[in-house]
Amino acid sequence: MSNPEIGYQPDIIEEFRTANVKGQPTSLNMHYFKAKGTGPSPVFVWLHSGGFRTGRISHKTHRMLARWLTAANISVVFPEYRLKSRPRDLTDVSRQGLEALEIYARPDFPGGFRGAAAMAALEDAIAFLAWLESKRDEYAFSGPIVLGGSSAGAITALNVVYLAPLLEMTKQEVGGVISCSGGYAYSLTPPLVTTPVFALHNPSDPRVPSQPIIDLASKNSTIELMLSDQNHHGSWSLSPNEARHKAFARMIGKVREFSGVNAA
Repeated sequence: MSNPEIGYQPDIIEEFRTANVKGQPTSLNMHYFKAKGTGPSPVFVWLHSGGFRTGRISHKTHRMLARWLTAANISVVFPEYRLKSRPRDLTDVSRQGLEALEIYARPDFPGGFRGAAAMAALEDAIAFLAWLESKRDEYAFSGPIVLGGSSAGAITALNVVYLAPLLEMTKQEVGGVISCSGGYAYSLTPPLVTTPVFALHNPSDPRVPSQPIIDLASKNSTIELMLSDQNHHGSWSLSPNEARHKAFARMIGKVREFSGVNAA
């Protein structure tokens, strides 16, 4: 049986930023899959997984995600972010903020998910969102950008909403966040966060513990948390047996809701 994802390729590949990786300037690119329908279409940005050490934007699961969402008239974008970054790769603001926040770090949150590499990913995500907003007319998307990701990507998406304001980073506001196996590393949160979040997590996840997102949801009514003990780490499905169309219908519904475009 043929795999329809194999031949599904981005409509646009473009560089959006140059940033330091281990002290060396490195180009960061994005893959943009255009919505296939007619009329106003929202845009969904997905940040890949990989523990801030590995991962790539060219992946079969990304092509699957793009194929399902573009068929529902949603454009999908996959931006690169720096991996294995070190403190010297960060801006002064980020480096100083990282040091100051350490006293608020949760002891149950893995250190590798809140260090310099995670902060570099946040810098890149913020830069990308601003760049994408500047392309709104050219790419012809509607409504506020919706942000999502899995594992490290979901952590970064949540950091855009919760960590960036603490560091007084100027950022493009997003319509909402979809988090798959994500979390927030700090006990300190900014006041008056109104960005809606849909979070899916396994309560026994061995890689990114569930308690941080459970605690964050308990403090913020704008977070809708769905727990499933059959969810695989980073997956957007409740379980391996969940019908694919149900998992994607849930995601499509959230993108439409958060963007306010084609909302049911």
